[in-house]
Amino acid sequence: MNWKKLLGWLKNNVGLTLGAVISLAGLGWLSYQLWIAYDNAATAASELERMQTDLNRMRARKPFPHPENIAILSNTVATLSGSDPELSVSNWLERLSAASVPAAPIQAPAFAPLLLRQSSALVAEARKQGVGLPEKFGFGFGLYLNAGRAVTTNTTEISNLLTQWNTIEALTRLLISNRVARIDGIARARCASEMSRDGTPGVSGSSAAAAAEEFTVAPLRDRPEEIMRVLPFELDFTCGNRDSRTANEILRDVLNALGRTPQFFIVRSVSLVSSRLAEIEAGGRTERERTAGESVAAPPMTPDGTMPPSAPAPGAPVPGAPGKPAGPVRLDKPIPVFGLESIRVKVRVDLVQFRKATAAPAPAVAPKKSKGR
Repeated sequence: MNWKKLLGWLKNNVGLTLGAVISLAGLGWLSYQLWIAYDNAATAASELERMQTDLNRMRARKPFPHPENIAILSNTVATLSGSDPELSVSNWLERLSAASVPAAPIQAPAFAPLLLRQSSALVAEARKQGVGLPEKFGFGFGLYLNAGRAVTTNTTEISNLLTQWNTIEALTRLLISNRVARIDGIARARCASEMSRDGTPGVSGSSAAAAAEEFTVAPLRDRPEEIMRVLPFELDFTCGNRDSRTANEILRDVLNALGRTPQFFIVRSVSLVSSRLAEIEAGGRTERERTAGESVAAPPMTPDGTMPPSAPAPGAPVPGAPGKPAGPVRLDKPIPVFGLESIRVKVRVDLVQFRKATAAPAPAVAPKKSKGR
């Protein structure tokens, strides 16, 4: 190849040579950009496929805490902990479910006598401990004790009613043992057979209305596909000062006792109202004292714009008069002392009962297709 001729041709065609070099450089840069875009597209497609696979797997799972998810979580924890049974979620749920002992089944005719007998025992125990109760208190079951409603014959409904009654009995004994001043009300969730506002068609009037007030707004949550069921209750009681304890200390003991029960209770809300709320809001004065203090008019001014000489307070020494021997100070009214008032308490508490966890079925493995030879 004659390099002299090639160099001479390039020298004579400088513009063409530069154009060719620039074109080749632009083509190389464009090829590089296309390769980067293709690589990014391949990476994005792979990430999208992975996320779609995760989404499909999440959609296939049941909502937590479904028994299948509990078993999956239990197996995962057991694998990470070296198959330690103490760290197994199934073992934990087994212990929780053991604390939720189901009520012994009874027949419908035996339900009302059982309520009457046990409620009478609670009333006698409350009177013995000096705990006040409203007249004809139904402990959340006034629909059956006072309104005369017949219990349903459905065995599942009777089991739910018995579970509610056993829980209310335990909560009532807890309040009585802590010697609250008064139990003002107990409410529970409606069962399926109690959805009507009044009782049976033959029950009406004030007794049915009073029984209707014994139900909470929160519903009973009992779904067979879930690992737990929730039974809400509302306690309305008054704490006073007794047994060298203040109302605050008694309330503290009640809340601490809820955490020590074998049942799994969750305190949702606590509402407190002091018996001297109006006096506290008035700054330590009664309403009559507050309004009387605001209605006192200022003394009139003298013509020269000065205040008139104030009259001496009753009992104050008069100038020029012989002094009197000092004696004990007498108060017309007692000074209010806060911290000794009673407290009206309303507590919303949920009873959570766990069912026994069941093992998840093994995933089906598709048979491998044999390759033909």
